[in-house]
Amino acid sequence: MRVVLDNATLRRHRSCRAAYTSPEWNAELQALVYEDWDATVERLLKKPEGLEQIEWFVNHKLVPMTSDELAALKKARGVSNV
Repeated sequence: MRVVLDNATLRRHRSCRAAYTSPEWNAELQALVYEDWDATVERLLKKPEGLEQIEWFVNHKLVPMTSDELAALKKARGVSNV
């Protein structure tokens, strides 16, 4: 599933500057573009800062994932917030 978070949305939710230097930042669209959200989640779950990023998106309701879905996914993968 493709997820696009435009600049206005990121600013409204007070995104950190890292969003604008992310490899997923599309300068032409002025947006974060995740071509495959599920693959992005899998990639981000492999590192602590990635988990924080996913949690931020979920907490702000910017992605197609609920906090319960994230908790279940973390449990299934044995991922913690350490």
